[in-house]
Amino acid sequence: MSEPPDRIVSTVKKEVGSTVKKEVGDYKVQGRQSQQRYSNYQFNQKKKTAPTSTRTSFSGNTEELDDCTFDVGLANQGELFTKNLQKLAEYAGRNNKESRDISYAIENVSETDFSSDLQTLGTAGGEEVNKMILAREVDSYVKRKATYRQNKESIYAIILGECTEVMRAKLKSLHSFSTEASPKSDGIKLLKLIRQISYEFESQRYPFLSVHNAVILK
Repeated sequence: MSEPPDRIVSTVKKEVGSTVKKEVGDYKVQGRQSQQRYSNYQFNQKKKTAPTSTRTSFSGNTEELDDCTFDVGLANQGELFTKNLQKLAEYAGRNNKESRDISYAIENVSETDFSSDLQTLGTAGGEEVNKMILAREVDSYVKRKATYRQNKESIYAIILGECTEVMRAKLKSLHSFSTEASPKSDGIKLLKLIRQISYEFESQRYPFLSVHNAVILK
């Protein structure tokens, strides 16, 4: 005896419903698994591309300047450069003769101007007195400039010792480093190149700074 049509329809509906639920459940599981795999992929990609800094692990050659590091690839590189200038200027003031000249040059990243000293030499009195004063002032002037040159050479070594390997590689890639800063051991020229690298990196990260930095680097 055959089953009534209503019962057959009901049975078919249950079987179809059960099959559909199973398939939908399988799709949901597969969807969650796919989403998890994609999330893992994104996480791994971020780990691979995340910028790293050697600043935390780098230790310079001068103990007094342990927290004064010149690095590349830091988000606030320009700000750190400015802070490092102040630390260097203070260090030079404590450890150099005629320190006012080299400290001024470091703080302003520019050569100290001695031309005003020449304009006031030997102007105190009569001819004989002026000759005596002039001789002493010229001697003092020459010694002061010689000391300034020596201080630039010593601070060059100090600054280079506070540069990470990445910063040194950047410096060596610049023509001015091999033709001007390095041969003369010119600490002020070295600072100008480090400043250039620091602000160029920030300009690449934040294009709106390029005009501002162009003014600073003149």
